[in-house]
Amino acid sequence: MNEYILFLDESKPNPPSSTLFSLGGCIVEKLYYEQNIIPYILKLKEDIFEDTSIIFHETDIREASKIKYRVMRNVDKRTAFWNGMAQFFDTFTLSVICSVIDTNNIKTVYNSRYLNDEYFIALQILLENYAHFLEANNGIGSIVIESRNPWLR
Repeated sequence: MNEYILFLDESKPNPPSSTLFSLGGCIVEKLYYEQNIIPYILKLKEDIFEDTSIIFHETDIREASKIKYRVMRNVDKRTAFWNGMAQFFDTFTLSVICSVIDTNNIKTVYNSRYLNDEYFIALQILLENYAHFLEANNGIGSIVIESRNPWLR
């Protein structure tokens, strides 16, 4: 039986341009992750940031204002990083799942204040789909939400 990990993160709405909330993630086979993805990411972190403990947080990378991320102000390092990320997605096998909720419409569909939490509604949808994925792949799985777990680095 294969063991899988679902890595999840959310993207919050940015009114007025968007009222969409999304919760999505990548499903990867655990052994494949440990043997292939971790070494690649550690090398990319070392090559660009000279620090394998740095977290790839898109906002911090894009803004490059925090000390750890200032290297991204260097055009060569920034280009190498984004090329490395493009190569990552070209190279590695990942399954992607996502649910998107219009936060304006959710309040009209669900009348209870307890059912208006778009995060938990999206999470329920994703968990159901992850369970279907695991069943179809004869697998078991775990879920990591915005991980900082040391065993996953």
